[in-house]
Amino acid sequence: MLWFEVPCLQPIPDGVLGTAPEDPAVLEADRSSLRLAVSDDFSTTFCHALVDEYRIIVCPELVGRGTELFTADTVPAQLRLPGAEAPGLRSSPATSERHVAAWRATLRKSFVLAWGALLWLVNVWDYLLVGTMVREILMGSLGQLRYEPVDKRIRAVIGGQVVIDTDRALLVWEPKRVVPSYAIPSRALDGAMRTRDEEPAGDSASSGVAVAHLGDRPVYDPSVPFVVHTTEGAVLDLRFGGAERRAAAFRPVDDALGEYVIVDFGAFDEWYEEDERNIAHPRDPFHRIEIVHSSRSVRVELGGELLAASTRPYLLFEAPLPVRYYLPPEDVSDGVLQQSPTRTLCAYKGQASYWSLEDEDDIAWTYREPLREAAEVTNRIAFFNERVDLVVDGRRLDRPVTPWSRR
Repeated sequence: MLWFEVPCLQPIPDGVLGTAPEDPAVLEADRSSLRLAVSDDFSTTFCHALVDEYRIIVCPELVGRGTELFTADTVPAQLRLPGAEAPGLRSSPATSERHVAAWRATLRKSFVLAWGALLWLVNVWDYLLVGTMVREILMGSLGQLRYEPVDKRIRAVIGGQVVIDTDRALLVWEPKRVVPSYAIPSRALDGAMRTRDEEPAGDSASSGVAVAHLGDRPVYDPSVPFVVHTTEGAVLDLRFGGAERRAAAFRPVDDALGEYVIVDFGAFDEWYEEDERNIAHPRDPFHRIEIVHSSRSVRVELGGELLAASTRPYLLFEAPLPVRYYLPPEDVSDGVLQQSPTRTLCAYKGQASYWSLEDEDDIAWTYREPLREAAEVTNRIAFFNERVDLVVDGRRLDRPVTPWSRR
């Protein structure tokens, strides 16, 4: 039996490997192997030792492995690092050279790891130390397929008949979409779905919707029809009794949505969330409107002409849209606005009626019978910030760029 003193990165506690009175830590070995018994709670990384004549190996990270047996042939080469020479033994010059080379390799590896960590910190500097606007985080995911469960009973009606009724719907935003669509469990549409390649002979598979070039649009607002899809999947037709809705469903290729089919909101006559009618498109649970009364001075101008002036605006906040200034109709210049036949629907505010100038169509709008969230702006008039010049408290605002800007 031979005893060898071995250097350790940390002192090995008494009783873990055994000690001798004259040595801080010793290992018991024979000529061919080294046996270590390590307690479960011992977390010290052991030193590495190679004694040339006896080829004794000490391997690190034995915590929780119980009793292990190692030989020179079974321990990976990168673990065969040198330690101190044993009492009574003399290391050869070749052994010393290997000691130096091994420690140099260790230092090089440590330097590479440290440099990599430094580069990583530099790359994430903005996230660690610099604030980020919430809208940048939200818009950063615009290119992804996103979804959110709906904790409501969702029903759809065609011809006075309920054809969809589920409490397990999802909201799904296809890439680039800023408003969601409903996704319905497939079993809620059993018998109603038909793939496009199952069309009867001679029946057209066309959706009948003409779509302008959209490649240069950074976002798809509700004006982009449902048939424009931005993720992989299969287009489906729906048939409920004698009512057929072509290209009104879409099954995306996505593991998280494997049992769901996205449906076209506009293909149905009515939608209900619980017992309340839903219009325009599904409501986004992360979207809200806020109306604030103000006494700011607001002037609306276009081409040097004053269109409106008020100190009684109601400010409607609906991120990420620009702030909208709703003015009393009596604060709008007489005779400048003409009623337009245009009508649009908003899921949060209701149906809007539009106003035009002599040479500018649909430049302002009014909600005559808004939804309850927007009741305070009833009959007030708001102008498109994107198309007029707004002067608020004497400061001219920049025109924002949105889907409603003049192209």
